[in-house]
Amino acid sequence: MVLKMTSNGKDLYPILREKFKDPAVYSARDAHWAGPDVVRAEIFKAFGYFVTESSRHMSEYVPYFRKRPELIGKYKLENVGRFDRRTEK
Repeated sequence: MVLKMTSNGKDLYPILREKFKDPAVYSARDAHWAGPDVVRAEIFKAFGYFVTESSRHMSEYVPYFRKRPELIGKYKLENVGRFDRRTEK
């Protein structure tokens, strides 16, 4: 988790909180190089800190997000299995 995030002495957390109110910011296909970043946004909203792990990686640590097929759809993790197999080669 990133406990402090600043730029030129300015706290960036208020900006992140405002931006993450809009699901379009993190649920779009191009939100992150790996696709939608819904899990990371949900962790941020729940705990108030930005995690450095992508949604795919974070969902490995917090398996709640992968518990049932409908959750995989809700958090836009449909391609996780395909991604994992691709990187094993």
